[in-house]
Amino acid sequence: MRVVPAEKGLVLHVLCYFDEQDQFFICRCLDLDVIGCGKTAEEADAEMRENVEAHIQYAIDHDLDIYRPADKGFWDLFYKAVALAV
Repeated sequence: MRVVPAEKGLVLHVLCYFDEQDQFFICRCLDLDVIGCGKTAEEADAEMRENVEAHIQYAIDHDLDIYRPADKGFWDLFYKAVALAV
């Protein structure tokens, strides 16, 4: 769980976790509902960042809304993690 200051002034909320069933890490940008997966948290984070960039560029190129939040359940997990970290 973290809040990522992105380039150009964006602040993105990211939830990273290990999927026990499939045995890989997932990083999900909650503001855009974009994910990245990898064998390590770093790989998942790097893929998610690439996917966020592609999502934003596609939205700009096609005059679409960039903001597409993840389902409430993911936000609930994020805020539970924030509460535990404090």
